[in-house]
Amino acid sequence: MKNKTNEKACCFYVSKNHLLVILISYLKDNLKEKENLTLFVEDDFEKEKKLILNTIEIKDFIKKKIIDKSWNNSYEENNIDKVDKNLTGIVIIQGSYEYIREINNKLKNNMKIKIINCYKFTDFKQNSTKILEKHGRIVNTTGEHEILDFFSKKIEKNPILTK
Repeated sequence: MKNKTNEKACCFYVSKNHLLVILISYLKDNLKEKENLTLFVEDDFEKEKKLILNTIEIKDFIKKKIIDKSWNNSYEENNIDKVDKNLTGIVIIQGSYEYIREINNKLKNNMKIKIINCYKFTDFKQNSTKILEKHGRIVNTTGEHEILDFFSKKIEKNPILTK
């Protein structure tokens, strides 16, 4: 029987530039030409997007998809209540722990998407166990990894993950 949830990965970042490097590196290797990219971001990334895109070499179709998307509080623009059943492809969600939780709750029945939840490192420190329990994979600058493989110790024994 097929799992009735969408695929979820998480990532953690310390600055806007750091997050964009992580995401663009991920998209460079994982976004297919005919695949959709949807963004729900709580913060404004427009300035950083332009800077990072000028420094990373990526395929034109990926660059166009990234440039064409608003990286500025796109939750309001996309009005998720109208599109959640039709979303496909990769969905990137960035913001506070509560913001990400709200968007994920609205997308929970959509099985045609891969969600990448992007948490500020300070939110990760405060909610690490809850976050990791809800995700199977972690995305960082080296790629995508199984959470249990990423951490060298078991989650229960790692002090940063038990707060």
